[in-house]
Amino acid sequence: MKNDKAAWQEIFLILIGSTLLPFIGAKWSVPVAAWIVPIQILRFFRKSPIKKIFFLGIPLMAIGLAVAYYGIVPPYLGGAPY
Repeated sequence: MKNDKAAWQEIFLILIGSTLLPFIGAKWSVPVAAWIVPIQILRFFRKSPIKKIFFLGIPLMAIGLAVAYYGIVPPYLGGAPY
């Protein structure tokens, strides 16, 4: 039971962090998010096994950053790598 609860807590941490990631400064700036997001992401990376980080954490963070920078990086500079 304890492992199940810990697994859901880890997933909850990265979901909160990646959902609020677009709101820390690129297009939108929400000061509270700038304090919450790093804490959630750091806790996820410290508590989770490496497999969960690579298969869940990094893709969700990439999606959050893609949403944050959509429309900011010009397409002729190669928007996808940014």
